[in-house]
Amino acid sequence: LPGPLLDKDDPFRRLPMFKAGQWTPVYVTVEGKGTVKDAVLTVQSIDADDVLNDYSVKIPLIEFTAETPTHTFLTYTRPGKLDNADITVTLQFDGKDVKARPDSAALPPNYYLYVTLGARLSGLRLPGAGEKEETRRSEIAAIDKVEELPDKWFGYQPADVVILTTGDAGFVDGLLSDEAKRSALFEWVRRGGKLLLSVGKNQGQLANREALKPILPVDLAGTSTPKAVRVDFQTLPVDELTDPQGKNLLDLTKLDKKPGRGARDLATYAEGGQRGPLIVQAPYGLGRVTVVAIDLDQPPFTRWKGQGQFWEALLNQSGPIYSSEKADPNAAGFQTSEGGEKDLVRRLQNNLETFEGVPVISFGWVALFILVYILVVGPLDYFILKKVVKRLELTWVTFPLVVLTVSAGAYFAAYALKGDDQKINKLDLIDIDLQTDTVQGSSWFVVFSPRIQNFTVGVEPADGWGVKKDAAGSPPLVSWFSQDTSARKSLFRRSYEYDPATGGLVRVPIQVWSTKGFQAQWTGRIDPARPPIRSDLFNTPGDRTSTLGGSVTSFLPANLEEATLLHRGKAYDLKTLIPGENNRRPVIASTGGALQWVKPSVSVNYGPAGRGPAVAESSREFMPALMFHEASRSNSQQRNFVNGSLREFDESWRINAAEEKDPGDFAVLVGRLPASTKAGPAKDVNAAAGTPTKLWLGALPDGKATRPDLAGTMRQETYVRMYLPVKSRK
Repeated sequence: LPGPLLDKDDPFRRLPMFKAGQWTPVYVTVEGKGTVKDAVLTVQSIDADDVLNDYSVKIPLIEFTAETPTHTFLTYTRPGKLDNADITVTLQFDGKDVKARPDSAALPPNYYLYVTLGARLSGLRLPGAGEKEETRRSEIAAIDKVEELPDKWFGYQPADVVILTTGDAGFVDGLLSDEAKRSALFEWVRRGGKLLLSVGKNQGQLANREALKPILPVDLAGTSTPKAVRVDFQTLPVDELTDPQGKNLLDLTKLDKKPGRGARDLATYAEGGQRGPLIVQAPYGLGRVTVVAIDLDQPPFTRWKGQGQFWEALLNQSGPIYSSEKADPNAAGFQTSEGGEKDLVRRLQNNLETFEGVPVISFGWVALFILVYILVVGPLDYFILKKVVKRLELTWVTFPLVVLTVSAGAYFAAYALKGDDQKINKLDLIDIDLQTDTVQGSSWFVVFSPRIQNFTVGVEPADGWGVKKDAAGSPPLVSWFSQDTSARKSLFRRSYEYDPATGGLVRVPIQVWSTKGFQAQWTGRIDPARPPIRSDLFNTPGDRTSTLGGSVTSFLPANLEEATLLHRGKAYDLKTLIPGENNRRPVIASTGGALQWVKPSVSVNYGPAGRGPAVAESSREFMPALMFHEASRSNSQQRNFVNGSLREFDESWRINAAEEKDPGDFAVLVGRLPASTKAGPAKDVNAAAGTPTKLWLGALPDGKATRPDLAGTMRQETYVRMYLPVKSRK
């Protein structure tokens, strides 16, 4: 990302930056002469397992002229290391390779990154800005050129909040006119991104832009120009926003909230005895859009003495709540990530890497056998040949015999312990949004290979989940998955490739009796002929004691266990939802607060030497914290766990106790499909109706190939979240 790390002289110093473990755009400028045809631009980095991975784009033609001696291209990579990213850019053409190794600054996954689009907001104050430099975990990046905007949704993945200002009409027009770049931004929001949009003097030009309307939760209904307004912003005291010089009037956009969008006021203003919304927030898919009715890049706001405090509160309301809390590395519990912080990713990884029948050998036992081996080939061999046999020259015979014997013993011991079956553990989170009629799947899976093998890996959504196949949509995105971002280097490196056409991976190496983690995301449109859920939920407007009424009917391909509706801080236990028209489930009185569902226990039975759990920790112990992290942190047992790599999945803001400003237009239905504690035949589990994401190993879902049957065994778990509309009834 351009424009990164804060320093004393220039808060937008243009140095390359990426967030370890997440996708990042890469800008490559090529200088040359003449014409280059059929070039291939490849960015190579290493993943968290220290394996090389390549992301390549084809460039049919590059023409260098006196007017355009350079060309800039946009591509992507996903580095896995903090201190040893080893990013290499290669341009291949006419049998030649031109390489470059860019210098870059890496941010840990738990950092908060804010990205501005358009104007560079020099007065922006980040959450945590008052902390010491060595403890502060917030940074800023800026993109002020339309050509530098990502054209893939995952190019925005490192950002916790994207701030789009509209004071520069040319920049906004360029963004909205470029379908690829506009779609990338909007799709990122729909998949869980957080967009902060400020609209002031140019609202008239934006009000009729059809490309902007789907994502806006408000209609832009004109402008007023008061000399001063009174600002009421939740956690901030009432303050007066004025132009201290009295020259530039405040352009304030009138925001009319669209019905049925779940829009709520974060801040209001008072002018001449009238009140109106100053900041409006609403969901868009799994993400949220926050609209501010003034230009945050124009005076008088940029000269307002209270803007620093305003910015800090606004960013916490628009995205994840900044936390400077660090876990106690000496506390009992789970293994810690880099920096001594306990991470939910570690819990997820431990769950997936624990295979039934595959014991984890502690380092203590390995060290003991190494010591015995050294004693046998060294002092013991010397003593026997010197004192007993009295022929030291026989060491040329005994030494290779000992090596061969120990090596064979180690192999057959490992074979007896690890087995010769391929094993797969897989966990899916399915989000169904009835507002945007989309289904989104997120998968995490680990493959245990009993032999040295290269795997081609792909995923596709299964039938029966209400997904209408759409060839024009983005393909599923498959990548590596691991929590380790520490700097380590393998002696020998192999590589694999991303396939942008199918979103899969080609020839991923896995060593004998080793595991490799993967993650995948896909999205699709709900087929109106086969909806996965139907609901007629309602409540009474204006009555904060009102409970939810109505019913839900499931059409999922399996039972939904522990089904619970979360709405306005309350929980409604629906027990088990059985699919079918005749199994409509009415909503009964609430059974407690919404936080009861997101507060499981955190006890774990650990194996020897803290190497990992002796048995797989139940996903029910950590998945609620993954789906509603900020809400779960109110539980003291959960406060030591961070979710730096998983913030996009946190939907706590939808279920926290609502204020009177919140119309509560949506409820969240959560549950999980029946989970087997034991793995079954992989080909059967993968083909089962209750498996929402079909795994491909050995081929890619390109529309031509047939999905290969999986070998070995597979354990599948599935969690479901649904966002259901709630109507108001008097």
